Amino acid sequence: MAPEVFMSTAESGHGRAADIWSVGCVVVEMTTGKRPLPELESNYAIMFRVGMGEHPEPSVNLSAEGKDFIGHGLTHDQYERWTALQLLEHQFVKNWETASDFSTTYFSKTDKSFTYLNLSS
Repeated sequence: MAPEVFMSTAESGHGRAADIWSVGCVVVEMTTGKRPLPELESNYAIMFRVGMGEHPEPSVNLSAEGKDFIGHGLTHDQYERWTALQLLEHQFVKNWETASDFSTTYFSKTDKSFTYLNLSS
């Protein structure tokens, strides 16, 4: 859940930026094979940590482009977080768009986590 969702007031609310946070969380989950912040068991603990400025970490084996993409989606300040249009122009997405052979395996799954993602090669 995006920080502004559980920290909002009736006046401030939240909008599409919260959906971008969710996209970042989904990419973290897809590349780690675990939910974001898996070391925390309680949703309250997750909300506390996110509220204090933390965010889910991407897989250490994710490409630099992937980590950068996630970083822009998980920016704590909703007004600094990239929009969907900006993320669609990111090199991480562009690499997928220009990949000529989608039958190539871009993920190598071991121990229930993805260990490699680099589409630039």
